[in-house]
Amino acid sequence: MSEHKGGCLCGKVRFVLSEDPEVAYGCHCRFCQKATGTAFRSGMRYRKENVFFNDAELNTYLYTSPEHGRSLKVHFCPACGTTVTVTTDRFPEAQVMMLGTLDDPSSIKINMHMFADEGMKWVSFGEDDTVYGKHRLNYEGAQGVTYDAGVSRNTTGAEKVCMNVLPMPPGAKAKPHYHKGIETIAYMLKGECTVFHGEELESQTLVKQGEQIFIPDDVPHAPCNLSDKECVWIVVHSSGDDQDDLYRTKDLDYILDNLAFQRKETVENILIPNDEIIEN
Repeated sequence: MSEHKGGCLCGKVRFVLSEDPEVAYGCHCRFCQKATGTAFRSGMRYRKENVFFNDAELNTYLYTSPEHGRSLKVHFCPACGTTVTVTTDRFPEAQVMMLGTLDDPSSIKINMHMFADEGMKWVSFGEDDTVYGKHRLNYEGAQGVTYDAGVSRNTTGAEKVCMNVLPMPPGAKAKPHYHKGIETIAYMLKGECTVFHGEELESQTLVKQGEQIFIPDDVPHAPCNLSDKECVWIVVHSSGDDQDDLYRTKDLDYILDNLAFQRKETVENILIPNDEIIEN
């Protein structure tokens, strides 16, 4: 845990951050481009109780999005105009601080980017960066599929569990992977999907609407929608983020690359019926 200090351009506003940020990110949306006059905003998410300002007052600009109607507040120094922090009613416990206002901005590394679809085409990302085409509430994971984020470390601060929504159109398939030391439960909210699992993806389980599957930690797996209709999963991991300790098993890619998209019957059924869960 590290303490960070910073302030505005003229020095009137000063602050202390009592620890490292929950997440440091670049936002490439059009609002952030216009608000900062740069290619993207460099932000750091904190809980308000970990941010300490001096007695200087900040002015506030209230912005309401014409797209979804939600508002955010931009707080800036009245003397020099430096944007110091941004807050929202949607996440009242959060305080987004501007990385560039730190006395030593190089002490924090950005490794997550949002709204890359709206970003400048000449902006490049690091090989290990997590890049979301839109908001992190809608993101492409290392699994090769796009999630609608729900409860996680990034959205609520959860550390021991996360739950996200995974819609998969017909023919969609995840990349083979496993989570080291992390268990997975997936519930089929809509449609059906075949899950390939096992050390060599030798087992196949067809999960239908209203059923769920449990994947133990360290077991390679990959869901594949072999049907002609969209399916929607509710996916739970025993960690704060479904990207935690995720390892790709690229040596198994050939199995799914050669997959003929036809419905597979269950080879090894590890489904848990709803009535069994209720009774237990």
